Amino acid sequence: RALNNLDKTSKEILDSLKDFFSGRYEAFLLERGFSMNIARSVKMWWRFPYLGVRAAEAISEYVKNEDFNDLLIAYQRVHNISRGHSGNSFDGSKFIEQAERDLLNNYLKCFDDVMEALERDDFEKSLQLLTSLKPHIDRYFDDVFVMSEQEDIRLNRLGFLKSVDQLFLKIGDLSLLLEEERV
Repeated sequence: RALNNLDKTSKEILDSLKDFFSGRYEAFLLERGFSMNIARSVKMWWRFPYLGVRAAEAISEYVKNEDFNDLLIAYQRVHNISRGHSGNSFDGSKFIEQAERDLLNNYLKCFDDVMEALERDDFEKSLQLLTSLKPHIDRYFDDVFVMSEQEDIRLNRLGFLKSVDQLFLKIGDLSLLLEEERV
C-alpha cells in the first residue's frame, strides 16, 4: 500500500492524512455519544480535539434551547446566498441601505465578542452571540436586494455576507445541524 503513495503529490498525501484524521476524530466524537450531525459539524476541530469536544458539548446543549432555530435560520439565510461566492472582501462605506449599516455594525461588535469568547473556549457564549444577529439579518434580507444589477454593489454585499457566514463557521459547519432533532 505504501507504494501507492509514490505517485502522489505532497498535497494529495496531506489531503489523505487530513481526511483520515478528521474521519477518526468524527468516530471519536460518535463514541463519546454525540449525534452524527454534531460530530460532522465540528470535525473541523480535529487538530484541536479538546476544543472540538467543547464545541460539540455546547451545540448539544444549545439544540435544547428555544433559540436554536433562530441560530439556524440566521445562519441558513446568510450561508445560502453567499456559499457560491469565493471572496469575503467588502467596503462598508459603500453600503447604501440602513439595514446594511445596521447589520455591519452589529456584525463587527459580534465578531469581536465571538472571537473573545472563543479565546476563552466559551462556545456557549459564541452561539448566543451569533443568534443575536438574527433580527439584524432578517431586517437585512427584508430591506436589501443582495443581487443588485450593479455588479460592484452585488459583489460588495456578497463579500460582506460571506464574512458573516465565516463567523458562524468558526464554531462548526452549522449546515449539518439543519436536521438535528431538538431534545
